[in-house]
Amino acid sequence: MNEELETLTNQTTFAEEKTMFPDSPPPVAAKVDPNAPISPVKDKRKMYAIAGGVGVLLLVLIVVAVLMSRRTPQVVDNTGIKYTPPSAKTSELQQRVKELQADLDAADPAKVDLPFPPVDLELTLDPPKR
Repeated sequence: MNEELETLTNQTTFAEEKTMFPDSPPPVAAKVDPNAPISPVKDKRKMYAIAGGVGVLLLVLIVVAVLMSRRTPQVVDNTGIKYTPPSAKTSELQQRVKELQADLDAADPAKVDLPFPPVDLELTLDPPKR
């Protein structure tokens, strides 16, 4: 009876737990001393994180230095460029484009102020009465 009660209250074991081989000894629970001091967590993670950060920083600095050394200064010669003001004359094509742009702006449906069509708000499933 006591063994049955222990099996029902201990939820970490199966109800019909048996050893695999008849010659093997029963499993022994590990003994843990509750008063034993907890060993401090080693700071290896912190050391690895700092070393990784420094490594990434050095890598970025090296890449920037290499890219800066490859860059050559570009000299721009502005002596051959002359400014010409836009002419007041418009060509036939430019005039046609302006007309079409005006027509498009006039036909914009967002700017048209037409009233909405009337809507029948009485929707029914029955056939309409005449």
